[in-house]
Amino acid sequence: SLPSTMSLYLAGAYVGAMSVIYLVFARWYHYRKRRDFKTAEVVEWFAPHRERTAFYAAINSPTDSTDVKALTTLLMRRAITNVFRMWKIHEDRSTLTLLRRNGAIGDDLWNDFSAAEEELNKEIMMSVQDAEALREGWGKTLYEQAKAMAVREKERMMQQARQRQMNRNNSSVVNADAGNKS
Repeated sequence: SLPSTMSLYLAGAYVGAMSVIYLVFARWYHYRKRRDFKTAEVVEWFAPHRERTAFYAAINSPTDSTDVKALTTLLMRRAITNVFRMWKIHEDRSTLTLLRRNGAIGDDLWNDFSAAEEELNKEIMMSVQDAEALREGWGKTLYEQAKAMAVREKERMMQQARQRQMNRNNSSVVNADAGNKS
């Protein structure tokens, strides 16, 4: 019965060795994932915020020639940009949630999206504070005004796109008529 006992020990040693190898690999793999995640740069979801940069450049300019009206205009442009970004985040959230649920995207993209959403929320809070600093009580209505202006701007852009499409369609009809007459 020595060979059967030895085969049991050998099988146990094999299972034990494989378990140790698996645990070492799992620890190494998760260590590398954590390290890579900590050192990885967050991918910018949006282009650089030119309006925010312009606003703070105007505030921090060494000359006092920047008046309150110019600052309110810059802050309103900044808020309008934030409204467009909020709309983009809202659109992307539903799509990314569905893709994540189906396993089509990884955690890294979802983390980038979440970081962008968090950054946008911080930007909105900062712009509301800046609005309060410029004009008391304006922080409460800044985004209502910005949303109304963003809606008008979006409608204007859509109207221009429709006009360009109609011009293209008309020119193709004219070109087709000219080709038929020849």
